[in-house]
Amino acid sequence: MTTTGSADDEQHEDERPFWLTEPCPAWCDRLHHDWEPIEDRRHQSDLVGHVELSTMPADKVINGDNTFDHIPHCLELRMDQGYRENSPRLHLEEHLCRNGEFALTLNEAEQVATTLTRLITMGRTGQTNG
Repeated sequence: MTTTGSADDEQHEDERPFWLTEPCPAWCDRLHHDWEPIEDRRHQSDLVGHVELSTMPADKVINGDNTFDHIPHCLELRMDQGYRENSPRLHLEEHLCRNGEFALTLNEAEQVATTLTRLITMGRTGQTNG
């Protein structure tokens, strides 16, 4: 995975897999390969937003030395598009996929809204996250 620019910066046309007939969108941070199964033939952005949900109870995690850590619930926001889809989709995931319902403060909701607006702009204009 690249960290700046698009994957196309590092993967030139002559190196593209057979199934990728057009360059990646500018926001795609993934390198593609001929051998990828159909369900993995996707353009994916890097993580665009990470919002810690401060009012939700943290999860208790056991470390290898039998001590405990508390991990807060977080929303992660990114973009994804199947190689034959005509537009990207915005993904909101809970960090570590532990929960399906979220309680956001107004400030947290505002951070999510700002990040969603950035993702929508990236998807419509082809601009990168940088």
